[in-house]
Amino acid sequence: MSACREAGRQLAIVSNNTGASVRPGLMKPSPHLIERAAQALGVEPDACTLIGDQTTDVQAARAIAAASIGYANKPGKADDLTAAGADAVIARIDELTEAIRAS
Repeated sequence: MSACREAGRQLAIVSNNTGASVRPGLMKPSPHLIERAAQALGVEPDACTLIGDQTTDVQAARAIAAASIGYANKPGKADDLTAAGADAVIARIDELTEAIRAS
């Protein structure tokens, strides 16, 4: 979070792990949750960067022209996230600071 503050960015967390997103079928790759987070922050979705560990996260970001950073937290995920179109892929969470600054 401090990397976001240093880069002058706001932070919102979106998750498919809520009943509200599951019930109406608005789970990622639907960009609905990202759109709602952007609206809450008062920014356009294409000014957002989504960090996620699933290809559906990357697909949701691409659907609204948001940047995406793939978190390859398991073997084999880096290739999948790259193929899905992630703007950057990290394998360790400590690489996130640099990826945020570059996005």
